[in-house]
Amino acid sequence: LSMGLKTQIVSKVVQNPITAAVAGTALVGTAAVKVVLDRPSRTYNENSVAEEYDAWTQDGILEYYWGEHIHLGYYDEEEMKNG
Repeated sequence: LSMGLKTQIVSKVVQNPITAAVAGTALVGTAAVKVVLDRPSRTYNENSVAEEYDAWTQDGILEYYWGEHIHLGYYDEEEMKNG
């Protein structure tokens, strides 16, 4: 924006206090929403995902619902030989 346009915008906002109040409220509201949405909903300990993943692989839940073609990310030597 050119300096003249910025000056015009600022002078119009200063002349109309309702516009300034609405703009300020919108700015503060937007900042508050961003702060709330950027905060994680819950904390995870370092083993939480790994423990659940291990439980799913041992229970066979993923294979039951999605079949044997699902890739679980790790196969031991015996599984590799069996295909």
